[in-house]
Amino acid sequence: MLKLYYTSTKGQDEVQSKFYSSLGGYKSSTPVRNDSFDNFFGEVSSYTIANNSDPQYIGLVLKNEGADKTGLKIYFERDEKCYSKIYVAAVTMIADSDGKYMFEHVPTLNSSPLYATFYEAEGVDTAVSLGDLDEGAMIGLWLKREILRDVAEQDASVVAVQDPEDEHRMIPVVLDKLDTINMVLEYD
Repeated sequence: MLKLYYTSTKGQDEVQSKFYSSLGGYKSSTPVRNDSFDNFFGEVSSYTIANNSDPQYIGLVLKNEGADKTGLKIYFERDEKCYSKIYVAAVTMIADSDGKYMFEHVPTLNSSPLYATFYEAEGVDTAVSLGDLDEGAMIGLWLKREILRDVAEQDASVVAVQDPEDEHRMIPVVLDKLDTINMVLEYD
């Protein structure tokens, strides 16, 4: 079984209670819950769209807690109306002086890791190969979120629409505050 974990600077297998503090370092003891909102990044609001022009980054650890996996690849599936786009970078974890595995740590959510090359993995056709992952092995993953301003601003420009039940009445348009982007891990 493949499991995703948040990261921590406190040390290996320490609790990480705040996803936005998962900024690289060691594998925490806190797994990423599947099919749960706000797993990686916060909501997309008008404030986020207007004031957050810098990409955001989060560090995760993918651990193989089952049999060896070969041909591992990762990609994202998202609706074309999403306000965000996610990129991925896989990094090798190295042992510290105590033999605990870690990778680069960044100081803030908007700090770009120096030792990561990000790839667009938009659908199965552009999946990123992670290679093979032996039982018990781990790999560091960086996720990068960019806000797609053109999509967001286009939606924000329409504040009201005609009521389908009354042609003389306008109703407000309520914008989505969540992007649902699926992360898919496949292997042979």
